[in-house]
Amino acid sequence: MDADKVTERMTALELAGQSETAKQIERACIIRGSMTDETPVYIIPGNTEQDEQAAFELSKYAPAVSCTPDELTAALAIETGESLPSALFIVKEGQKKNAGAMKAALKKAEMQGAYIPDVFIAPTEKPIAELDGNSLAAWINLNAGNIQREKDAYQHSFGADMIDADDLKWSEGRVDPLPTGFESLDALLDGGLYPEALYSIGALSSLGKTTFVLQIADHIAAAGHDVLYVALEQSAAELRAKTISRLTDEINHQYGRLSVTQIMNPTKRAHWKHPGCITEQGKAYAAALDAYKRGIGQHMRIIEGVGNITVERIRGDVEKNIRFRGVAPVVVIDYTQILAPAAEKLTDKQNVDRNIVELKRLARDKHLPVIAICSFNRDSYYSPVDKDSFKESGSIEYSADVLIGIHPRGMKQPQSEKDKIRAENKKNVKACMKKTERDLEAVVLKNRNGETGTINLKYFTPCNRYYDMGIKPEEEEAEKKGGITL
Repeated sequence: MDADKVTERMTALELAGQSETAKQIERACIIRGSMTDETPVYIIPGNTEQDEQAAFELSKYAPAVSCTPDELTAALAIETGESLPSALFIVKEGQKKNAGAMKAALKKAEMQGAYIPDVFIAPTEKPIAELDGNSLAAWINLNAGNIQREKDAYQHSFGADMIDADDLKWSEGRVDPLPTGFESLDALLDGGLYPEALYSIGALSSLGKTTFVLQIADHIAAAGHDVLYVALEQSAAELRAKTISRLTDEINHQYGRLSVTQIMNPTKRAHWKHPGCITEQGKAYAAALDAYKRGIGQHMRIIEGVGNITVERIRGDVEKNIRFRGVAPVVVIDYTQILAPAAEKLTDKQNVDRNIVELKRLARDKHLPVIAICSFNRDSYYSPVDKDSFKESGSIEYSADVLIGIHPRGMKQPQSEKDKIRAENKKNVKACMKKTERDLEAVVLKNRNGETGTINLKYFTPCNRYYDMGIKPEEEEAEKKGGITL
């Protein structure tokens, strides 16, 4: 609508007895008329005499107008055929004027289809009426400098300017991987865990996924890198008991190893816990405690919760670690499906989707690896792990940089829902869970920046220890799938 059509509309409204509406349109045109220059325009919130006087004083040095939020919306939405300025400064006089309503008005105009210039909030130390000409001129120059700095920052945000900064970060080892303690897994992951990456590790309930990930976390902590372990199912004391159990096996595999039950049960451990105890188990326990305190325990922090820990809370703990210890920790979520809901009205799947996206954002924003443990449903009893195993939430499959599934060795791919192989697979899973020595496979199903493949694992349940048995040959993989390797 050009200026002539606006005038015709105002006349028609006057003749129809809608003079108030006509005045509103006239006011919008006046405000819009003050905004036709390519120079940035200053907007003073309000339409009192004091506001208009402030706009008049300011207009001696730069284009300025006073108006209410609704008037600003109308002025931007109305079409007069004249162009808008390159930027708008919403003046926050003496820290007393609330600019929030003006920004809401701009959003409203944008939703109505209006083009909105760049918007800046421009606070003054004092009301404009109390500023002399030199102070006003200096303030305007400062605002102009802010625009120029923003333009310069945008111009230098392209790859040609950023690559040198990346090169410096790479040289400083920002992307050095953290070894997991499993050489075969590190070989597939090109050295270990990388900053800004989300690793999702899944398995059936009670198969041993927590123990596997805890062993990785312990290895990272023992190497001197902080770990934030979010325990949403087991207690911190139980997880530490798992670690101590594994350490006793490492210290004295033949005679000194202790189970979690022995470590946590005062009655069962009374005979070797005494300070004067000279049994092999007593010695191994004391040595394990000492090793934990001097090594893993210096860098492992476990926080507990059941359905009450949000990703936002985890982000806060990460920021504390960065602030108080100077480093970003590796984050472990045990496990993803029982993180606190992102929103109560969302479905379980939608909440997992949202949380996975936020965990990926956390990894990227804070330049750290995140390991998110996932529990598979019972369908995974019948088939080898694959990407579909993670489909309880589509975002796990798509947002994670690396997907790793754990299943018993010997799982085969059924060809149909009625294939007898499904029953054999279920029998294999149940038999595996009854063993104290479990033969498992960790299958790297997706690796955004590296290889996929399978590693063989031995899981000794009494002392919560995994052993790396090497990368599975491609010939065996092909045989499992019923194919051939050329």
